[in-house]
Amino acid sequence: MADSEEAKTHPPDDQAPRITHVRPPNLPNVYINSANVALGGLEMRLYLAETTPTEDGEGLIVTDRVCVVMTPEFAKFMSASLLESMNKFEARFGPLRNVLDADNVRHTLAPTAATETAASESKGHVARKRGKTGKNLRSGL
Repeated sequence: MADSEEAKTHPPDDQAPRITHVRPPNLPNVYINSANVALGGLEMRLYLAETTPTEDGEGLIVTDRVCVVMTPEFAKFMSASLLESMNKFEARFGPLRNVLDADNVRHTLAPTAATETAASESKGHVARKRGKTGKNLRSGL
């Protein structure tokens, strides 16, 4: 069975439930180099995008690739998990360069049309305050 089709069972410790991890063969792989976070009262939307320069090099094209909706609690867990993983990566391979400097970030606080649309379409929620949506995390190119 190929790795992408394999079901992996993690042995339980004394307290944890048995977990079977299934990775379907058609699971998409998506390249991203920027993210946009939209905050709501009950959920967070993480728009993962690919940012590329325009042909003339004077601007950027941001193409949303996927939107992940999660609870704020899971977002906090995911943030801690990513930080732990990055610390392990840097311990093994050395420090990463800082790509979030002024030369690489063109519009860090501008909400995208997708973020504004998602915020207005969210079921059962009061429209978000403009200051609470659209914080972009743009990486260098």
